Amino acid sequence: MKTAITPKIVLFLAIGIVSSTRAEIPLPLDEALKNEKAQAERWAYTETEVTRDGQGTQKSITVVRYDPSKPYAEQYTPLTIDGAPPTKKALKKYRDRGEQEAAARQKQQGQNDDSGKSPVRIDLNGAKGIIDFEQAGVTEENEHSLTYNIPIRTEGKSSFPFDKIQVLVRVNKQQHAFENLDLKVLAPFRLKVIAKVKGAEISADYTTVDADHPPQASHINVHAKVGVLFGAFDVHQEITRTDFKPVKPYDERFSVKAGPLKTLGF
Repeated sequence: MKTAITPKIVLFLAIGIVSSTRAEIPLPLDEALKNEKAQAERWAYTETEVTRDGQGTQKSITVVRYDPSKPYAEQYTPLTIDGAPPTKKALKKYRDRGEQEAAARQKQQGQNDDSGKSPVRIDLNGAKGIIDFEQAGVTEENEHSLTYNIPIRTEGKSSFPFDKIQVLVRVNKQQHAFENLDLKVLAPFRLKVIAKVKGAEISADYTTVDADHPPQASHINVHAKVGVLFGAFDVHQEITRTDFKPVKPYDERFSVKAGPLKTLGF
């Protein structure tokens, strides 16, 4: 892993059970969310992350095995980093990641228990928002799928311009399962005074890895163009997940079923 400090924006998605007291979500989208919830933390896989600069030159490649059936500190196991075995520092980083994500899941579960609701939250560089599935509108339809445009509303006192973020979700009509999720910055905006986001997009494609289960996110592309005080960076990340294996979540030893927490960083 490169040691240079790079500005970073991290996306956290925590999907929870939809309460019957909330506004109605379109049925295919609602079923897709429930299918996603049912599969939360039930798959181990190998993740290969390739990072390139704006000219397409490869900067790093990391291969990690993720297994949510293991204790938190062991759930992320780096296999190789830039073709070499992981260092002690890298091993610690991934141990910490597993523990931090577990803590975030448990915190989310506590919030859901208190409120009786489980909204889908998004955390962009510390700014809190809620993906408002109840207000989803169909933007495209064919015989196989429906594409929904889903607004984001601010949670708390955040001044983050969520209105400049577009979320599109494509749902398979027959399976009521996700086919693609696309999050895109529609217009440039500034993060405090140190950075200007000129453009960013995260796109996740879902693939059927087992005919008896809903499709899983198998290919993720991230592209970000950000200007900072002393320059700018243009980064592409391609994340591929393979070797899927169904497992029982480690969380379930406490009979706790929290929503999935996935991290797409750039």
